[in-house]
Amino acid sequence: MEELEGFDRQNPQAPCGLVLVIEDRDISDNIEERFGIRHESPQAILVVNGSPVWHASHWKITETALEAALQTRKLSS
Repeated sequence: MEELEGFDRQNPQAPCGLVLVIEDRDISDNIEERFGIRHESPQAILVVNGSPVWHASHWKITETALEAALQTRKLSS
């Protein structure tokens, strides 16, 4: 959570959302079905124009990894 919060503070132009899997099971299931990404918790998914372009789970979710995914996406646009 700290990694996501740090990323969010440094990148206010990139909207971030949080889904609490147990409390928001319908939303979590819909994300899994829509994007075809097996649910893991914790998990981060970068969505651009309605499609997932990067995802990671557990210890691979770092502020640096999120920043790199965002920058890579910006460079390829």
